[in-house]
Amino acid sequence: MDLVAGLFAAGGAGFLALGLHLRRRTLRFLARAARAEAEVGDATARTSALSGGSDHSRLRFTTDDGRVHTLESRLGLPGGAYARGRRVAVLYDPDDPGEAVVDSPLELHAPWLIFALLGAGWFAVGLLLLIPWF
Repeated sequence: MDLVAGLFAAGGAGFLALGLHLRRRTLRFLARAARAEAEVGDATARTSALSGGSDHSRLRFTTDDGRVHTLESRLGLPGGAYARGRRVAVLYDPDDPGEAVVDSPLELHAPWLIFALLGAGWFAVGLLLLIPWF
């Protein structure tokens, strides 16, 4: 039982650390990001062992210096997360416009939040299993 508890606690600590690292990266990105308006184009199909497949909306935006860039939404849904032709706000790194994301709480914060919550939960389970009376 101690081995299982240790694995939960160690795995949880690892996921929690990864989540906190991703959060720090997101906050640094937000501090330097510039905003642009993007137009949603076609969706790109991706396959995954976990979900089978999903469509990621492709967006096209112009930076402040006039360069045109494209990005794929992090959110994959059947048909794409955003309707074709819709205009949405994106945030991008002015020094590296290839690093861009749709300006939505879900797309900005879901990755780090998922890892942090999963890690905290696993860590808590590991600690509870180590308590002799539990």
